[in-house]
Amino acid sequence: IAGHKLRQIIRQKLHKLSAGALGQSNFILRYYGCKELEEVVFLQNYGSFVNNSFYRAFYDCHKLRVLTFGYTSVATCTFEDAFRNCYALEDFTPPCFWRNIVLSDSPQLSVESLERIIARATPPEGDTKGITITLHANAFARLSDELLAAAADKNITLTTP
Repeated sequence: IAGHKLRQIIRQKLHKLSAGALGQSNFILRYYGCKELEEVVFLQNYGSFVNNSFYRAFYDCHKLRVLTFGYTSVATCTFEDAFRNCYALEDFTPPCFWRNIVLSDSPQLSVESLERIIARATPPEGDTKGITITLHANAFARLSDELLAAAADKNITLTTP
C-alpha cells in the first residue's frame, strides 16, 4: 500500500493475545519491516501479564511517528532491539518497562515523549543496576536539567551511543 498512510489501531482487549503458560504476551517481530507504518495505538490493557516482549516489534518501521500505549500496565515490558531504524519516531508513550531501552535511531523524539518514558520506567524494587535509556544525540540535546534529575532519582541513566 505504498503512498498511503497506514494506521494500525488495535481495539481488541488483548489480555489473552498470545498468552503463554507464564502469562506472557508475545509481540516479537509483530510489525517488523513495515516501512510504511506511521502510527500504532494500543487502546486496551493487556491484563496481568508478567512480561510483554516487544523484541524487534517495530524494527525497520522507518516511517513510524507515533507509538502509544494508552494504559499504564502493572505488567512490565521489554523492548530489546524494538526501535532499530525507527527514524521518524517522535511521539512515544510507553507502558511500564523495567529493562534498558534503545531509541538511538530516533532523532525526532519529543521532550513530551522523553518525560513519559521516564515517568513510566519502573526499575524493580531493590534494583541496583537501574535502567539505561539510549537516545539519539538530537533527542538527548532536548533534555532539561529537571528531566535529567527526575531520571537520576529513579536510577535511570540517559545516554547516547
